[in-house]
Amino acid sequence: MKIAKLQSTFPRITKAIENYRYTKHKAELDSLVDLSGAYHDAHKQLINAQEGLANYAKAKNVRISFNNMLMERSMNITITNKDGKQANAVINSKTDEIETVERPIKRMLEDKDGTNYAAIGTESHEDNFLRRVYRTVETLTNSFK
Repeated sequence: MKIAKLQSTFPRITKAIENYRYTKHKAELDSLVDLSGAYHDAHKQLINAQEGLANYAKAKNVRISFNNMLMERSMNITITNKDGKQANAVINSKTDEIETVERPIKRMLEDKDGTNYAAIGTESHEDNFLRRVYRTVETLTNSFK
């Protein structure tokens, strides 16, 4: 009879351990990536990307916050580094829109004679919502250097 009691208790212990691990992991994610200010479709997509953003934040030693409470079409992204310095940017928070970004870029090129020269060109890319988030987070994080 005592073995039967132990067998019925084991799944509850296992479930309790799994719940503890999940709660601890979720708390760590929330401490690195704050999604409390994100709403609607943007929040849904950021929930799915939270683990990747948290890994990036942990590696770069920063904290990421999202807020679109007061802005319907825009989202504020705030990066805070270990020293408490902050960098902000506002992006389009519409998840169904693709945004084309073009910007001038300077490159060093080499001609046939081996002479180096500076050339100015245009860099162009199309970003969906998550790509806009990733690109903005990386740009803001690199602004601390």
